[in-house]
Amino acid sequence: MGKIAKKAWPACVVHITSGNNDYLKDLINIDLANQYRGYVGNLHTLTLPMKAGDHKIDVQKMGTVGQWVMRSVLNDTPSNIFVIMDTHSDEYTSILQHTSGTTGPDKHTASEIIQTYLGKPLMTAMKAASLAAREDETVETTINGGTPWYNTTPKARGGRRGLFLVTRGPAMQVKTEFEELLAMVELDIFDFVIGFGGSSTLPGFVGPTVLAFIRTAAVFGGTDVWESLCDLLVTNPDVLEHTTVIAVYACYVNGKRTVESREVAKHSTYRAFGYKFSTCANEGCNSSMTDTIRVSRKENMVQMTCAKCHWKSAWLPTDQDNGHFLRVKPATTPTLFWHNFPPSPGLHKLFVDTMPGTNTQEGKEKRSPVHTNVSSSRRPAKLRRLSGTVEWRGGKMLGRVKRGP
Repeated sequence: MGKIAKKAWPACVVHITSGNNDYLKDLINIDLANQYRGYVGNLHTLTLPMKAGDHKIDVQKMGTVGQWVMRSVLNDTPSNIFVIMDTHSDEYTSILQHTSGTTGPDKHTASEIIQTYLGKPLMTAMKAASLAAREDETVETTINGGTPWYNTTPKARGGRRGLFLVTRGPAMQVKTEFEELLAMVELDIFDFVIGFGGSSTLPGFVGPTVLAFIRTAAVFGGTDVWESLCDLLVTNPDVLEHTTVIAVYACYVNGKRTVESREVAKHSTYRAFGYKFSTCANEGCNSSMTDTIRVSRKENMVQMTCAKCHWKSAWLPTDQDNGHFLRVKPATTPTLFWHNFPPSPGLHKLFVDTMPGTNTQEGKEKRSPVHTNVSSSRRPAKLRRLSGTVEWRGGKMLGRVKRGP
């Protein structure tokens, strides 16, 4: 990370929650209250419990929050806005739990729920804060006319809009859900979305990571999303023992706004390069994606083995980047890798295309099918859902959701 300086820049934190678990909310609010001690006017926190009949009250609350954000814009210190959605997603359908009457029966995605709860006043204020920061042309100089060691202008410190999705389930891995979240960044509703790829996204596991990211962005000016996230995971990789981290964020290249989507994971005994591979090279093998593809490791090498037909892949090095997986910080944490999300078809077949006797560049040589004496059977509902998820992840890239008129 570059040079940082602590400054209590205005920050607005909105919690959208379901249920009675206040752990994540309390963890974040208490820490930020301590960070903003002496500058309490620069911090505004609000909790929106998703309960039936609270819609009108919620709209009034969001109008007040929108006014607070607009005041920060008028004071030339556009606020950073962080929205944390803390709820459950169904293990089988990935539908998010929301108990309020603010959404219709067909509105289950995070995008629809979040925009409905935040309301137009706050959404308008968020956009104003972002534009004020981007268009700021303030130039800071030292008393001698030189350049200060750190930039504290609104363009460098304010106007960031972030969404954290803590769903205790695989919502980020579902095609329709991810498309909606991606569109929120592409349509400039949020500057970044951070979610988690595994099923173990309990607040106790991911809460410290969410808090650390917000603290870095709000108080220490770490507004470069990818750089801040990588530094955070390198110094505290414990969260990757339970889940992967998925970041969708906007960045500017030669003045043009582009959107990146990446997943960070940890190489382990069960996941090569942090990814759950499930493809066997033998076409006649009906391998289950849950437990038949095993990982073997030796020194800085890794190999895939199918427990059903005993197919073995070539050994691949883990101490260098390859065509799909790149190391986050090779010198300090060589076990952390990132790849583009959703994964490409080539990534899903990385070990298949590098099996002994195939061309590692093309991976197109025909392989002889191996007939096994294991007959396929109908999978339980959970496995069928997971299989569909992996086929999406390993198959065609996402389309885009429909844009409005």
